[in-house]
Amino acid sequence: MFLIFGWRKATKKLGDAAVYACPHCNNINMFKVWKVTSWFTLFFIPTIPYNNEYFFLCSICQYGQLISKVQALEIVGNNAS
Repeated sequence: MFLIFGWRKATKKLGDAAVYACPHCNNINMFKVWKVTSWFTLFFIPTIPYNNEYFFLCSICQYGQLISKVQALEIVGNNAS
């Protein structure tokens, strides 16, 4: 029997954070919150998610910081109102 398995990462934009001056590129722009999910794949189909990471990223240079799920939901939740 021949099984093909592997790993894949999927990204999803959770929302806009706020306007900040990026410490990396020195541009003032909207930072965004992204969720990156790692998946176990079987026959190239994502089947089991096994890791979630949340990032706070500059929309120009993609410089960012790893944040917790609670921080990500607070940032996105505060901007939803």
